[in-house]
Amino acid sequence: MQPVEILRNEYFRRCRENARYSIRSFAKQAGVSPGSMSELLSGKRPLSIKIADKIAAKIGLRLRPKDAATISKDYQKISDDEYQLISDWYYLGILNLMKLKDFKSDVQWMAQRIGLSKVQVQDAIDRLSRLGLIENKNGRYRRVKKRLSIESDVPSSAIRESHRQRMHLAIQSLVDHSIHERDITGSVLAIPATRLPEAKQMIKEFRERFVDELEIDGKADTVLNLCIQLYPITKEI
Repeated sequence: MQPVEILRNEYFRRCRENARYSIRSFAKQAGVSPGSMSELLSGKRPLSIKIADKIAAKIGLRLRPKDAATISKDYQKISDDEYQLISDWYYLGILNLMKLKDFKSDVQWMAQRIGLSKVQVQDAIDRLSRLGLIENKNGRYRRVKKRLSIESDVPSSAIRESHRQRMHLAIQSLVDHSIHERDITGSVLAIPATRLPEAKQMIKEFRERFVDELEIDGKADTVLNLCIQLYPITKEI
């Protein structure tokens, strides 16, 4: 992974953990101007190893190959682009923005609509393009594939990060949205453990049916996140 990618991912990680974190905050900690940091992260200005090392030292980040052991081995099984697509919630969010009837192929509009920075959106657009999931025709972005599915050989660390981010969004939704805009409910039940595979299959079929029945081409005006958690609350003794 290139130094600029590592810095960009670190900035995005901090944004996920703190909704108020900004380019200005990142630049201040790195000892550069906000404008310079924006250009570095967007690729408009080249990032030399010397400058990258200075920035990394100030923000407490490791860049050198000798530190590669700190990166999960799972991460190396798929490309950086594929890993980020799976682990970060907003890639699928941006893909679904393109289904909205009022969608605009404008980075500023997308950033405001989904609550991200312009740098994050542009980086996501570039990555989705490299993965062949979107294309730009006559200045307008559009999806290339209608439906995505995650295969079973995806690194577990990517899936765990995806789940963690989705749960965080659900918690934030309790504050940001009224009960008329969300539905967060739950049930507690006791079942034979042998029926857990059956329960997971039922949930999978429900999700697929839910999406098929509610998505209508050309009529969507909002993007929703559907999360279903099923986990044990009892301990083995």
